Amino acid sequence: MTWAIRRIALIYVATPWVQVDLTRGDRGRLIPWKPPAADPANPRAYTARIQGRPPVESIVPGVFDIFVFDARDPAAFMKEISTLTGPAVMPPKWSLGYMQSHRTLEDEKQLIDIVDTFRSKKIPIDSVVYLGTGFCPRGWNTRQPSFTFNPEVFKRDPRETIADLHARHVKVVVHIVPWGRDLLVAPVCEKGASVRDVYLPRGDWYDFWTDVREAGGRTVRRPVDLATMPIYVRAGAIIPFDPVRQYSNQEVAEPTTIRIYSGADGRFTMYEDDGISPDYLRGKASWTRLLWNDAAKRLTIEPGTPSGPAAGGAPAMRTFRVQLLPAGSVKEVNYRGRRVTISFQRGGSSGRPT
Repeated sequence: MTWAIRRIALIYVATPWVQVDLTRGDRGRLIPWKPPAADPANPRAYTARIQGRPPVESIVPGVFDIFVFDARDPAAFMKEISTLTGPAVMPPKWSLGYMQSHRTLEDEKQLIDIVDTFRSKKIPIDSVVYLGTGFCPRGWNTRQPSFTFNPEVFKRDPRETIADLHARHVKVVVHIVPWGRDLLVAPVCEKGASVRDVYLPRGDWYDFWTDVREAGGRTVRRPVDLATMPIYVRAGAIIPFDPVRQYSNQEVAEPTTIRIYSGADGRFTMYEDDGISPDYLRGKASWTRLLWNDAAKRLTIEPGTPSGPAAGGAPAMRTFRVQLLPAGSVKEVNYRGRRVTISFQRGGSSGRPT
C-alpha cells in the first residue's frame, strides 16, 4: 500500500499494519496498527480481524521496518526497489524466440526432421514443446503424470535425441499436467455445435452425466447442448463432492459424498484446513487417505498425515456418504480418525474399524 508524503516521497507498507494520517498538507503521521486482544468466546471474529496481518506473536512493540523512497524518478525508484528486494530473474533469450509445439509424436526421426525442415527453410525456431501422453494421444512420456520417456517415441536413449536437438541449437520443453489425472473436461468452443469429438486416453472412462462406461484409447462422439459440457471420469477415480453451500464457510448438516468409479484400483488423499488462517503452516490441517481395492470391492479410509515437523492431526468424527458407480450402491460410514473399511461385496460391512 502506498501513500504520498509532501508529493515527493512514498511510504511503502508491505502489509497494511499501519495507517498514515494525511489530513495536513505538509506532513503525514504514522499510526501503528495495534493487534486486537484475543477473544476466546469468538475465535472466528478474532481471526477475521488479524487476517492478512503479520503473525501477532512476531510483532515487537515499538519496532517497525519503514522504507521511504523518492519516486520523482521512476527508473531510480524501481532500481531502489530491486536493491531492497533483489532483481527479478531475467528469462533466457531463447525463451523469447519461436516455440514450436507438436501435438502427436510418431518417433524420434519425426522430431529431428521437423527441426531440420525449419532450418532448411530458414524459419527461425528456438525451442520445441512436446505435450504429454493423455493430454494428447501420443506424447513424450508414457502417460500423464509420468516422467518416464515414451519408448514408442524414443527408440534410443532419450539423452541422445535431446543432444541431437541441442546440436541444432534447439531447446527442448516437455509438457506435463500433474493434476486432472482422473477428470477429462472437453469444453465446446464451436458455435452451434451439437456433437463434440473427445479423445479418451487408454483405460476405461465414465461419462460424468450418464455414468455410461467407455473404453479409452480412441475418440468418442458426444452429443452436446448449452447445458452439457463433456466430462469423463477415469475408472478407479475417487472424487469427493461437498454438499451445496451458499458460501464456502457455511455450516451444513449433509455429509461429504465420496464417489468411487469402479473398474480399477484407486487412491486419493483429501486435505482440509480452516480455509481462513495461516495455521496450516504450523501443521493445523488434516489429511485423509482413501484407497479403493476394485477386486475386493473395498474402500479403506485412514489417516494420511505426512511425516515431518509440520504434520497435523486427524479430523474430528465425520460422516461420509460413499457411492459406488455405476452400480449406484450407497453406504454411510462414521470416520473417527482411525482406519475403517467399507465393503461393497454382497453382505459386506458398511463400515468396520480395522
